Amino acid sequence: MSKVDSTGTRTYLRDGAYVTDPVLSDGAATYTPGISERRSGTTKFYHPDRLGTTERLTDTSQNTTDTRHYDAFGLLTSSSGSTPTPFGFAIAWGYQEDPDSGLKLLGHRYYDPSTGRFLTRDPIKDGRNWYGYCGNAPISLADPTGTIAWVPIIIAIIVIIDIIDTANDIKDIIEDPTDPCRYISPALGVIDPTPGNVGKRIVKRFQPKKLRKLWEGANDATWPKTEAGRNYDVSHKKARADGGDDSLDNIEPLPHDEHMRRHIESGDFKRWGGRRYP
Repeated sequence: MSKVDSTGTRTYLRDGAYVTDPVLSDGAATYTPGISERRSGTTKFYHPDRLGTTERLTDTSQNTTDTRHYDAFGLLTSSSGSTPTPFGFAIAWGYQEDPDSGLKLLGHRYYDPSTGRFLTRDPIKDGRNWYGYCGNAPISLADPTGTIAWVPIIIAIIVIIDIIDTANDIKDIIEDPTDPCRYISPALGVIDPTPGNVGKRIVKRFQPKKLRKLWEGANDATWPKTEAGRNYDVSHKKARADGGDDSLDNIEPLPHDEHMRRHIESGDFKRWGGRRYP
């Protein structure tokens, strides 16, 4: 994919085929997503705040070369330095800034921080306002896909839990490598003790790569790929959002387009979004 702007023609290379996959290079610089960038032989490091917004950039000697300050909706209010990085506001979520228009690309849609609104309506019709950004709660939510707002702290907790789970599973498999598939079970989980949630189970979840490997072992088959060599999506027959788990009998490989088509035709995205906006 390429783009022409005031700086010239940019050809983008992503770490994957989807619009939400991290940008690795754009013809002007190479990127280590969320960590650093290198342009014209010079490396700069990002220093983000709690929501993942770059507050400053430093060089390899830890000297501050650039600073940036944004309002809650991502409008740049002040800055210093001359590094033309496209990653400022909410870079932890892959937001990209356009230097000419001031718009930001959030996955599937362009967003205008001066109005706090998207330029086009939400393709999955999440919530009541299909042009609004994060339900007007920008200090606590992020929208990396341009379709559904996420809670950063919850995502961080899930990532930490996944890391701990993976380490424990590796230990278990090393101790008893005869049947790693048995470690997939909806019974594995923890109970949420907070008021009003006693007895609810947070089901243990696994990364797609791990599920593919376990599925291959259980089915004695290779996980399907597209003609382009990309893995089929890990689809859940009963969605996680509806109480489905990662047990192997609930896993089904599907091409990405087919996976999304089923959710759309079933009205899943709209229904799930409605739970947050009753």
